[in-house]
Amino acid sequence: MLAQIIEDPNIDPEKNLKYFRALDFQPDSGKQFILSSLVNGHHPKQSFINAIALLQMDPDRLPQTTASRQLISQSLESVQNRPEFILLVEKYHVKDKGAELMDMVLHSLNDVALSVVPRSSASLRRLVYVGRYRSASATCDVDTTSLCSMSAIVLATRRTR
Repeated sequence: MLAQIIEDPNIDPEKNLKYFRALDFQPDSGKQFILSSLVNGHHPKQSFINAIALLQMDPDRLPQTTASRQLISQSLESVQNRPEFILLVEKYHVKDKGAELMDMVLHSLNDVALSVVPRSSASLRRLVYVGRYRSASATCDVDTTSLCSMSAIVLATRRTR
């Protein structure tokens, strides 16, 4: 029933994440089966559905194939500049998205809304994890020290909250 609702082309999955959350109340085997079936759909926003399904899917049950890596890559494109992007990078240990994560940090720093500060911090943590930037206050792969300073501000802001 939930899969049918999510796959309905008349329903916008971005506005109805509650149906994905409802899957958390399904037994794990049933939940994994539903999530696997969702990534093979034909919804107008299929890439977004794939991204959310991948976030809920057990990564050990996703075969390590070229097709699954391509699925993850397409899903990342559909949630770029959203918190789900950071979560997918972390969950599937994607190591080549350092530039995109740094863009998220920088764009979040330009936004005055306090709600984006945790996203900036999460982006920065992922940058440190993927190895493109060794730390927020140490040497970065970028010539400017301002980039490192801004990253340190994000972390400092996060710690004081």
